[in-house]
Amino acid sequence: MPRGFGRSIIDYYDARFSPSCGYCKTRKGKHTHGMWAHLLTVQDYESLINRGWRRSGKYCYKPTMKKTCCPQYEIRCDVTQIKLSKSQKKVMRKMKKYLLHGDGETAQKTVEGTQSNCDAVTSEPEKKENSSQSSVSGMKKDGVPAAVSLENSIDEDSSGRRTPSKGLGADPNRPQCVKAKVRRSEKKKAKMAENGAAAKTSNTSASSNTPQPLTLEEVLPHLKPAEGARHKLEVRLVQSNPMSIHFEESQEESYNLYKKYQMAVHNDSEDECTRRQWKRFLVDSPLQAEIDGNGVSYGSFHNQYWLDGRLIAVGVVDILPTCISSVYVYYDTEFCSLSLGVYTALSEIALTRSYHALKREMSYYCLGYYIETCSKMRYKGAYSPSFLLCPETYHWVNLEKCRETLQKVRYARLNVLDGGSLEDRCEDSFTEPVQDIELSRVLVLYKQRMCEYLTYRTQKAFDNDIAEAEDTPSTRDELDEIRQYAALVGRTCAHRMLLYRA
Repeated sequence: MPRGFGRSIIDYYDARFSPSCGYCKTRKGKHTHGMWAHLLTVQDYESLINRGWRRSGKYCYKPTMKKTCCPQYEIRCDVTQIKLSKSQKKVMRKMKKYLLHGDGETAQKTVEGTQSNCDAVTSEPEKKENSSQSSVSGMKKDGVPAAVSLENSIDEDSSGRRTPSKGLGADPNRPQCVKAKVRRSEKKKAKMAENGAAAKTSNTSASSNTPQPLTLEEVLPHLKPAEGARHKLEVRLVQSNPMSIHFEESQEESYNLYKKYQMAVHNDSEDECTRRQWKRFLVDSPLQAEIDGNGVSYGSFHNQYWLDGRLIAVGVVDILPTCISSVYVYYDTEFCSLSLGVYTALSEIALTRSYHALKREMSYYCLGYYIETCSKMRYKGAYSPSFLLCPETYHWVNLEKCRETLQKVRYARLNVLDGGSLEDRCEDSFTEPVQDIELSRVLVLYKQRMCEYLTYRTQKAFDNDIAEAEDTPSTRDELDEIRQYAALVGRTCAHRMLLYRA
């Protein structure tokens, strides 16, 4: 199929059942619907994501939520309201420290710091002992003993136990101790009074002095490289389909990194990590590349992380009109201590925010599917605020409102957790079962011609030299398949995408 056609062209597959599940490891089985995308516009793929679809290479799939053993909910993060957790800040500090000092120098500084602390602890008792001796033998000053001898500071009670007596307390002749923070506040008030400004209350002063939290862009080390850093981390966004020159030049390193990651992390054999498998999974894409009026490039990309000229991580992403969708990430396991999975996700969130500055609608970072009860998936909810897609109304609901329910039941209608009702429905959905009259505008690609479904049926009957109204098992099966396809992709995509018919 030629690129630049301007329409999505897909082959729809009926529901599929797989006896094994990679998440719960049970034999209950996983149910999905699928379709092969020959071409897919970024607008159509985004509409499909908003109805629970995802892609792997050119294959698009959607879990049958009420039947599958582990219902998978689409999850996305609102990057405009991102709240960094302590662990995420720690990951960025760790990367910054590594880039600044490197492993060897950091370890050396840690050893030296530990040694100096030990020396300080060792010398402290000696100081105390010397101080006590000088205090006990001290002379009186201004009529007040500089110290009380050890012998006089101990009394005996009626039972013969020796207890320390009360001291003399603070010296009343000396000024009362004032905290440095209070002194600074009083000094500031005095200065404001001298300038004729009204003194603010302590609460207002305290709030005005509260430092504003740094933005993600200000703390990501590769965006704000430190002077004199020992290492350099460079992030390059290269187009993977169609392949850009920079992608072609680096694809050998990228493939080798993928193979190393799969064998180390997922225990794949070398035969399972072929170049063909890598290409079908992470390079081939049905998305048609586009550039909008704001200069934003849409399509499939590899976000490459180069450390001193060495490729250490790759994040595969789709850039769509209102979101960046994460497809996969793989990295060099020699740098596991740098938490590259978390770091690349934060970097992609920052990338989405940079696009948001150019185009206000670009506000979301999609992380794929989420399962609350699966430890492998739960990390995706760490990027706050996150939202899950309701599988019935296709309404996005804050993750925090869903957690408690999804810990008890695997499948839930999420919109009711956000104030919705059981009668709510998506405006883009057909009324099920889809009626014949509603199928009239479903678009079909038949013999290289675009036509509506009813026209296709008439043409196909003519080509096969049968009566148009003839009702056969094959025509009934095809009609049921078209109904199912329209219900799953929604009205917008069914009226815009081309369903390929042989």
